[in-house]
Amino acid sequence: MPGPRGVHRKALTSATPGDFVPGSGGVPVYLVTMQGRFVAYDVSVPPGAAAPTGRYASLVLDARTFDTMDLGIDQNPPPVLPESLGPATELLHPGATG
Repeated sequence: MPGPRGVHRKALTSATPGDFVPGSGGVPVYLVTMQGRFVAYDVSVPPGAAAPTGRYASLVLDARTFDTMDLGIDQNPPPVLPESLGPATELLHPGATG
């Protein structure tokens, strides 16, 4: 499993705090949170602004289609622990340390 299964509204509190998508409260989703070095190249930014970067990336995936519904990148860990949203599975890349 890619991460805790929950509903879209709850996953947004971890991936993109303060974001709200009307009518999505009961949509089943997977929340995937990764630690590493991330740059969001394919997003809209104001003219002259740099692409968002961070140490944590969180994806909200539609549980039925696996389509990406939301993406958040931040320097800090998510404000809501993913395991507080449902069952969680931790995956470690074979080359990762820690």
